[in-house]
Amino acid sequence: DSVFFADLALLDRLFAERLQAEAESQSFGWAWVDRVDQTYFGADGMKELLGSSFARLYRIEGDLSEEEAAEYDELADLAHGDALDEDGQARLAALEAKMEGDFTPEQRALAGAVFYVDYEGRLCSVEGLIRSEDVPAAIEAGLIEARSLPKSEAAPVAAPKSPYSGALVE
Repeated sequence: DSVFFADLALLDRLFAERLQAEAESQSFGWAWVDRVDQTYFGADGMKELLGSSFARLYRIEGDLSEEEAAEYDELADLAHGDALDEDGQARLAALEAKMEGDFTPEQRALAGAVFYVDYEGRLCSVEGLIRSEDVPAAIEAGLIEARSLPKSEAAPVAAPKSPYSGALVE
């Protein structure tokens, strides 16, 4: 007997609560998790959320043994022909996950993840993000290399003070 979609504030609140709950349930050991209520989380959003000198970590890729590589090729060929059973699909997914790699516990201890829902309603994440204030700790831990900041992010250089007063110049 009630229509709740007419209450936009309620709908926004319920969406935000559910997205935060999903993000926290999939945190997988990240130092922090956050959510974004937009359907896209790009570079501008990262700068706004993390600070202008944020950094990003990437998964450590895994290597397949020769036997695993041959098995992967065989399973991939079968998958393209739709002749792969459930066990084969599970094994192919496991091999792909191994090749894709994962983040180390050290990376997860300093970095975080941001979750959002895309245009198609899928929960998506951007992982391995280091907030600006955590960048020095990540450099010290050897997770990222020190880099020179672009001029727009570097501390402004003070201009030399004029020997003449402002009134005299005017």
